[in-house]
Parts: sequence; structure tokens; C-alpha cells
Amino acid sequence: MAGNLTTILPRLPSSATTFPYVLPLPPARTILGYLLPLIPIHLVLVKIFRNRFSRQLQAKHPYSSNPGPGQKPLSEMPLSAAHDVIKLLSSKDFPYFFNLALQFALIRTYAVPSISTLLVKTTQLDSQSRNTVGKRYADTGVIISEFYHNAPGSTRSAEAFARLNYLHGHYIRQSKISNDDMLYTLSMFVLQPPEWIDKYEWRPFTELEICGIGLFHRFVGEAMEISFDPLDDFPPPPLPGHAADKSRTWRTDGLAFFHSLDAWSKVYETRVMLPNEPSHSITMKTLHLLTSTLPSSLGKVVYQTAISMMDTRMRAACLLPSPPPSYRRNIDRFLAIRAFVIRHFCYPRRALWGWWVPEEERGMSTETPDPITGRRYFATYEALPHYVKPTFFNRWISPAAWASWSLGVPVPGDPEMEGKGWLMTETGPKAFVGKGNAEFAVTKQRLEGRVRVQEPVSDAPRGCPMFVKV
Repeated sequence: MAGNLTTILPRLPSSATTFPYVLPLPPARTILGYLLPLIPIHLVLVKIFRNRFSRQLQAKHPYSSNPGPGQKPLSEMPLSAAHDVIKLLSSKDFPYFFNLALQFALIRTYAVPSISTLLVKTTQLDSQSRNTVGKRYADTGVIISEFYHNAPGSTRSAEAFARLNYLHGHYIRQSKISNDDMLYTLSMFVLQPPEWIDKYEWRPFTELEICGIGLFHRFVGEAMEISFDPLDDFPPPPLPGHAADKSRTWRTDGLAFFHSLDAWSKVYETRVMLPNEPSHSITMKTLHLLTSTLPSSLGKVVYQTAISMMDTRMRAACLLPSPPPSYRRNIDRFLAIRAFVIRHFCYPRRALWGWWVPEEERGMSTETPDPITGRRYFATYEALPHYVKPTFFNRWISPAAWASWSLGVPVPGDPEMEGKGWLMTETGPKAFVGKGNAEFAVTKQRLEGRVRVQEPVSDAPRGCPMFVKV
């Protein structure tokens, strides 16, 4: 063997006599010669595939305000198509800003005095405990994600509405929550995603997507038993290319509902969104939750960024200072660059999470409940790890756990983090845990399997057209 090595070694380059032998890299000019021709090919492929999912959605659901051959009017869009729109926008085309807009939609409702005052009185968000604020935030995320990501009329969607209606019903019966409060909150979930995405993302919403968002949230409002009568005073504008039509109302289609709700909410904000202390208290508690898990210096940047993304009216209502002008300019520049890069250089996302994330954990919550307890867990978290399963990885060796340890914030499985997971009937304030089961069952029965998901809304009777009457 030694003789063989002696024979071989002189034949190798002098740099290769140290083992292991590494082949020399080709010159940089050669590498660039191979890579440069690939750049235009990449750009062409991005151009071809970037709008792939939007085109597929339009082909699957050919509804238009000006229907051509093979197309149908917007009034014939069924609820199943509207839910397909929600799934596409929230998990593939705009997962980050769609969900961020929903978070800010919830925060924006705190600028309404009647809403913030109730939250202060119930101590749900005014508690000094960061964990209490985080628990309320997590419970809201559980309920909203369940009816957003599960088909209308499914068991999980029906259970989410049943629990939500019970929690709200306690205060509605005491006249502490008005229909206007409910309608305004719904309007923020309808209007904020298109507004944010039009400003910051790589393309605006299409007409089909706006119609789908409107129709889906009309179903949400009906499931929550919100009255849409205030919208009667706000007729939608004519469809593009059509003359004014007095018969067109918010009931006509999802696009009409979107525009009527938009007009109503703007008038409502002008009337009620005024400076008040409860709104300041609630908003500051929420911002503190979002920055409490970050290093101090980064937390200050995130705080200034958050208030920079609020409009003047909201900041005034919440008694928040105007941020330095540089924050607004830098945010706009950064997000404009991001949108340009995504639009021209990035292939479309195939799923919310990459291949390395197990299929079971690719949603906000685990798909399959625990076989023993029936509970589900959050697959991810942003602030505090409420409802996150304390696996060995999550608790001890994940990057998030190490960051939490270093900052002194809770990790999955810590007290008050509800590491055992969640049941829909136990979400909400501690005072309501285990209560309302009879009302929950009635509402679940009203919704489960009784939603008109395939029928055009225009063919359904007046009232709550998306539900089969029990």
C-alpha cells in the first residue's frame, strides 16, 4: 500500500498532497460564462409563471362584470368560489401581507371608543399581564383561522362560528356590543387586505378576488347574525362599463357588497373614530405584546414601524405620536423594492410552507387533533407560544426557543402557555371556559352542512341566502 501511494503522489498537483484531495475551482470568468445565459431564461420563466395561480383561479371560476364567451356574471358566483379566493390569497399569492393586514384590521377596531371601552372593562386586553393579552390574541387567531381555512358549512367552520357567537352573545344581550360595532369589525377584515396589498405587494387584487372577498365575508356576517340593513343607504357604484343601475344593491354580488361596506365604514369612522384614552391603552398593550419578545433596540424599531403603517385618523384616535418621517419613507422604499423583486425575479409560492415542514403542520393549526384529548396545536407563533405543543425540539433546541430563553420570554410548555393545545369550546376568557355548550350545539347545528356553497347567491331567497333554513 505504501509503495502504491509513493507511486501515485508524485503524479498529483503539489496542492493535492494534503488529503482529502479537493479539485480546484474553475476561474470565476468561466462560472459567469455558464450563469449569465441562465438569467434571461429565469426572467422569462418568472414572467410566464408569476401569475399562474391567479390565471388558474380565473379559469376555474370564470365570473366577470363584463362576461364574455364562456364567462358568467358576478352575481352567479357561489360561496365555494369565494372560499377558493380566500385560500389562494392567504396561502399562496400574498400569505405575509394578507395575514398581517388581518392583524392590523383587528388593531384598527381598537380605535373605536365603544369597542376599546368594552375591552378595558372586561380586562381582556387591559390586564398588566402580558400572558393575558397574548392568550386573548391567540384565542382570536384560533377562531378566525378556523373559519378562514376550513370550508363553509364544515364542522370546523361551524364550531368556530358557534363559539364566536356565544362569546359575543353574552355582551350583545347586555347591549354592550352594538350591531354597528360588529359590522365595522367585519368591514375591517374585508377592506384592509386589499388596501394593504394594493399598496405593498407585487400586484393588486383582481375584480374576481375582490368579489370573492366580499361574498365570503357576507357569509361570515350572516353566520355571525350581523344585520346589513345600514348598507341600504350606501348603494354600490355602477359596474365598469355599465350605466348606473338603481336595482343594484349590496345584495347583488360580492363586489357590490364590498363597495357598499367600504362606503359605510368610511362614514362610520368619520363619526366615531375620535381621540380617547381606552383606545390608547388597548393599542399600547397590543403593541407591547408584539414587541415584548424582541431585543429592546429592535422592539423600538418595530414599534415605530407599526405606528408608521397606521393612518393619521387611527393614530389620533389612539393618542399615538406621529413617527419620524424617515420611517414612512424607508418603509415605502423597502416594500417597493420587495414588490419589484417578487414580481420580476421570484417564482410563485406553491404552498404556505416549504417542503421541509410536515404536511400536518402546514396550516396555522395542526390538521389532525390529538387522538386522546381531541385538542389541536398551533404549528407556529409570532409573539408568545400559546397552544404550541412542547415537543423536545420546540422547547429545547429550536432557534425560536433559544431566542426566547435569551430574552427571558416563555417557551412552549411554560405555565400559562396552554401547551396541552386548544378545544374550540374552551377558547375565550377564563370566565367562559366550559360554558355555553348548549348554545354552541344549537349554532353548530344551524351551520354545519346547511350552507349553500354551490348555489349562486342571486338564486337564493332574500334574507340569509347562504343558509338552508332549519
